Amino acid sequence: MQNSPARAAAPSHVPSVKVPRERVVRLAVETEICPQVLLRVLGLLAQRWIVPLTISAQRSDESMRLEVEIEVPADGDYASLVAKIEEVVMVRSARII
Repeated sequence: MQNSPARAAAPSHVPSVKVPRERVVRLAVETEICPQVLLRVLGLLAQRWIVPLTISAQRSDESMRLEVEIEVPADGDYASLVAKIEEVVMVRSARII
């Protein structure tokens, strides 16, 4: 008898999910240097069930720049997403590019 819970077997083949380029936007976020700001921004995306396609973080001497490619939200509501991200502690600005 095992003491650990049973785990589901991993699928033998996971199909790739392709997103057409016209359905992809880039979220650019300028922040103060902080080890938690990337996790906070990604946490807000996760709350909306948005899974990033790519994530880039660059640090300079005085700031950080995050770029996250995401699929266009089904409701197309960028304004509330950007506003929520701008409310995150240590975020200077956020915009869709």
